[in-house]
Order: sequence, then C-alpha cells, then structure tokens
Amino acid sequence: MRLRLATSLKNKTSSLARDARLLNAVVDTKNRVQKRPSLVGAFGPVTVGNGLGLFVRNNPSAGGGSSGIISQELISITGTILTTAPSAYTTHVLTAVDLGGGVTFGMDPTGGSISPSTLNGATIITLLSDLLSTETTFVLSGVRPSNFFISITISGQTFLSADGFQGGGSNTQWQWLSTPQPINAAGTYNVTII
Repeated sequence: MRLRLATSLKNKTSSLARDARLLNAVVDTKNRVQKRPSLVGAFGPVTVGNGLGLFVRNNPSAGGGSSGIISQELISITGTILTTAPSAYTTHVLTAVDLGGGVTFGMDPTGGSISPSTLNGATIITLLSDLLSTETTFVLSGVRPSNFFISITISGQTFLSADGFQGGGSNTQWQWLSTPQPINAAGTYNVTII
C-alpha cells in the first residue's frame, strides 16, 4: 500500500530548481522519504517527547548487516529548523517554590533549585513564571548570544530562544509571554533544553 505524503506548495527557497518541502516526513541518508508525524504544516514549535520534536534516525548499512543499522543520528525539530546532532540537549529537573505571594513560581537566588544547575558551562540563575505578568523568565550567568540554546520546553510548552532574548549586562536573560504559565505551582518540573 502506498501512502501519499503531504507537501507544501512553497519551495525551500526562491529557487524553482528545488523541490517542495515535506510536511510530515524526512529524507534519510539514502534519499528515501520516511514518514514523521511530528512535522506539521504550520511548522510551529513542537513539544519534545516520544516521536515529537526529538527523535533518533537509524541509518541503514549498505549491505544490510546483522542489524541493518550502521549508525544513529539525533534529530531535533524546532520551528522550521531540523537539526542533526544538536550540540546541547539536556534534561533538567526544576524544583519550583513560591517566590512571591502565590503568583511567582520557580527558582532564583532566593529559593528553589534546578539540577543540573548549569547549561554548557553557564550557571542557571533564574527560571520562573509570573502568573500576573504571564511572563516566563530564564537567566544564565555571563554574556551569552541569543542562540546559546535553541529552545526550552516546560510542561509541554516550547519557547524558542530567538523569541525571548533580552540580552543583559553581566547575566543574560530570556523572557516569553505565555498563557497558561508552564510553572504555575510549587513542585517538580522536567525542563528540556536544546
């Protein structure tokens, strides 16, 4: 049985010499199309999880071999970007506390914690959500570029680094607006940073 693959009528670039982009598939190293339901037509951020946003691509061996797999690649999909072997994929555990009158939850120098407490050599200073301002704030030590990481996912919500970059002085801050807030009570949260 053959399955039709959804494609966009848009080309990847303005060049007419390139094929239309695939919406629900990727091309493997042997130029075969493999169906990937995690790719959607809107090309919006997808939640990291089994089969979503982050997956392992098996590259078959030329001769088949005993397992038929010669190597594996880690692939991340964030927005319109498909990245092979992302350099920074880490899972942190945030222990959030009430940082202010039942409206601000997370961790900062006054309370809460995150483990591990660093990201690529930078100390994580703050990760919190303010329910009144509907802002989620992430602060790293030192001066960091906007692309120091690609995205951060908390409670099924993915925030792109480029969308929240604020810069700063001796520390670097990212801030996103979101309703509902990903950190909305004291407790433990898994945080995935790519």
